[in-house]
Amino acid sequence: MIYVEGGRNDKGHVESFDAMFWRAVFAALRPDLKVRCVPKGDKATLIQIAEDNMRSGAQNWIVALDRDYDELTGCLLLDARVVYTFGYSYENDVFCPEAIEALFYNVCPLCERSEEVSEVIKVLIDDFIRQSWLAHLGDFYGTLIGRRVLDRKKPQKYVQVGGYGAKPKIRRSMFLADIAAANSGAPRPKCNNGPLTKAMLPRLAVGKLYAHFAFHVLAHVQRKVSFMPNLQRDSLFAAAIQSLRTFLVDYPDSAIGMHYREQLAPC
Repeated sequence: MIYVEGGRNDKGHVESFDAMFWRAVFAALRPDLKVRCVPKGDKATLIQIAEDNMRSGAQNWIVALDRDYDELTGCLLLDARVVYTFGYSYENDVFCPEAIEALFYNVCPLCERSEEVSEVIKVLIDDFIRQSWLAHLGDFYGTLIGRRVLDRKKPQKYVQVGGYGAKPKIRRSMFLADIAAANSGAPRPKCNNGPLTKAMLPRLAVGKLYAHFAFHVLAHVQRKVSFMPNLQRDSLFAAAIQSLRTFLVDYPDSAIGMHYREQLAPC
């Protein structure tokens, strides 16, 4: 039994890309295990389940969690039955720089492999890192004092796109506005020398923001090199999960591959 984030929609159907993601990861690296993924709500609920099971000595359970900033704040649960994403969330992993080009060719199979595709993807992701770095540092500092800086519910406000296939650009003015809003109000403790570094992005970028940007990166590349129908967001996320499954099998010694091999080995 693997407990994951997510829940049910208003018709009672399980609705969780997290469940799909973790099934794919286990299928890629631990095909010997028969696993059932059960969405159980938010991260706080899953942490409570893990802690209760550790105290009671319960057997045959795994809790799968988004990493968020936990490795930087010392909040990782150190138990072999608690596994974490490589990046901030599953979105960071399925669109990670190591695997995103392979994903593009999976969803655009008629496109010929070219250096242009590699270069455009690399340049845009580098732009994302450079333009969002200070905002992510502010978001990390906010986490330390219990204040959210970046808006997880409306990540689209940080990305300027002039229609499908247009080159995505970071709207730094929106970052600055939300940083200013987080700094307003009651006095807050001063934070210095946080361990989050630019080299940790996009792995530890806010997942929903990075995923939104990555979607538009792929749409932009698709529009430049092919005439295939527009990518659909939910279909792309599902394809990205399956593409990562293949990547983990084909490249077990990649950074993300080694992470999941180490995480799943004791399960």
